[in-house]
Amino acid sequence: RERTISRAHMHTPIAELDVMLLGRSVAFYRSGLAEPDPEGPFWHSRDKLCDHESADLPPMHIITGWYDFFCAECVRDFEAVSALQAHTRLTVGTHDHWGTLHLPHLQLAYRQTLACLDEHLGPALPIPRSAGWGPGPQLRAFLSRLVTGSSNA
Repeated sequence: RERTISRAHMHTPIAELDVMLLGRSVAFYRSGLAEPDPEGPFWHSRDKLCDHESADLPPMHIITGWYDFFCAECVRDFEAVSALQAHTRLTVGTHDHWGTLHLPHLQLAYRQTLACLDEHLGPALPIPRSAGWGPGPQLRAFLSRLVTGSSNA
């Protein structure tokens, strides 16, 4: 599986990736690729996570990465939803959109998601998984260290 994902990162044309990774054509994926205009009909209803104007929003946990092409939209969704729902969480990891397929980022997403579910549904296991979330809207950001220049050590 890892080898297939590695090959997919380098494969062109990207319109074939659904068949390469899933073994079948995915209409939703191909429709998005066929509509390059962000103002086009395909993208019209896909500019936000959900209907933020809803009076009865459930607790929400948004997970993205600093290099995710949807990061800015996720932050905007977090701002909009957290103004209406006190139990809104945003986790920003050090990965890109597809980086959640790699084990360390997948583990982060699972831990944060399970902690959110435990908080709102009760623990599924006898020992709750606490992620340290407090009351009110919360942002958790993970930073990577960028090393530039030379060392004089």
